[in-house]
Amino acid sequence: DDMTSSPFNRWLASLGIQPIKLGLDLNGGALLLLEVDTQVAQTDYLTSVYQETRQHIRENRLRGVSVSFDGHRQIQVQMASQMASHSSQLVTELSGRFPDITIARKSDTLLELSLNEQASSQFHNQLMNQSLSTMRTRIESLGITEAVTQIQGKNRIRIELPGVKDPKHAERIIGTTAT
Repeated sequence: DDMTSSPFNRWLASLGIQPIKLGLDLNGGALLLLEVDTQVAQTDYLTSVYQETRQHIRENRLRGVSVSFDGHRQIQVQMASQMASHSSQLVTELSGRFPDITIARKSDTLLELSLNEQASSQFHNQLMNQSLSTMRTRIESLGITEAVTQIQGKNRIRIELPGVKDPKHAERIIGTTAT
């Protein structure tokens, strides 16, 4: 209801009193619990690091250097023994290009690249906040003003949609996969 619909409501508004928002228990509606797949996003990022590393090696004509990616967490840079003397320079170049990547020297000819712990945590938090923002935008597009959206646990977003008459429609719009 509009706060200005009666003198009584205008008086309440002048005192800063807002109408009570009825939750799911009193108003009915829909409750959605969505899981954010942060691992897929991190894998996508590491895939781009892998591709850029391969491109760097090609552009600099580093013969005898190969790059492989396990598809999840680690990129390996293997060098032929005659290239071992170039490993320090390669580590410096890659560190400058990818500040959030940890480069572990496993031997004179083997480097392992992975997302460092701090970057991984920041990446996760950023992704969760971005996902929450996306959900809120989608909910606003439905015209729902009393929704509750919040992060629940490590990888989930809880959405309460009080008064929603067609929960399947809301679920289709809100649950659309985003990248």
